Amino acid sequence: MQRPSPAGVDLGWVIENENQTWAKQMQDLLLEIKATVDEHKDNSKAYLELKQLLDFESRYSNIIKLGYEENPVLEFWEKH
Repeated sequence: MQRPSPAGVDLGWVIENENQTWAKQMQDLLLEIKATVDEHKDNSKAYLELKQLLDFESRYSNIIKLGYEENPVLEFWEKH
């Protein structure tokens, strides 16, 4: 199976082939954000509430941190 380029990383591929927690969490969050936005559009709401945006942003940041923890590439390169 061919690995995707770094610029076009497919979360599904990472989940299936790399078994990394962050990828599944990110996929779930992105699907939740899309569903929330779609629901707001269906209800003729122009924007999300600040509380909801801050929750999404916090969760996104935590998932990014987890991704770096699961892929400590910088630590390797800093030592060499």
